[in-house]
Amino acid sequence: MMRKGSLWGLIFVFLLVILSGCSGKDTPSPGKESGETKGGDSKKEPVELSFWYGWTGPEGEALEKLIKKWNDANPDIKVKGLSQSDYQKQLTAITGGNPPDVASNFGQDVVPWGERGAMMPLDDFIKKDNVDLGDFVPAALSSSQSNGKTYAIPIAMHVSMLFYNKDLLEKAGLNGPPETMGQLKEYITKLSVKENGGKLQ
Repeated sequence: MMRKGSLWGLIFVFLLVILSGCSGKDTPSPGKESGETKGGDSKKEPVELSFWYGWTGPEGEALEKLIKKWNDANPDIKVKGLSQSDYQKQLTAITGGNPPDVASNFGQDVVPWGERGAMMPLDDFIKKDNVDLGDFVPAALSSSQSNGKTYAIPIAMHVSMLFYNKDLLEKAGLNGPPETMGQLKEYITKLSVKENGGKLQ
């Protein structure tokens, strides 16, 4: 289950990206004048936004509940969620000219995609909505920023750790843990013990 803080963080980000995605999207439907319906009323057609997210299972279900809450409370903006955990499909849709309006993305894709124009900077929206970036852990925020531009708002921060056995390293003639990915590959070769027939012990 999501921790309460993470859930509220998700709610905040979801609302932020939806509001960001609304800018400039309220265009009239084909064959209709802006602000008109079949009966000639002044009621506007709801803005439809596609939102691709990476969560599945119980987390995906929780997010769909949030989307429903949003749609119920905001009849002028209809969000259609799609669980899409393969982020390369996001990139394919973007480069193919049919991207989602709003999307969640994890990890190292954010800055490279932003620098290549696949993601729109959020700085104008952040300024417009008076979002206080001081509310976010600096290291988490910096992971989605480059050259003075912010391409995403963090919802979580994951810390990677390397655990190692000093005795095993010493036996293999290694002094301390690896410091690069290249060294890690060398360590794997030296530390892998195989039984007869090549079975990894």
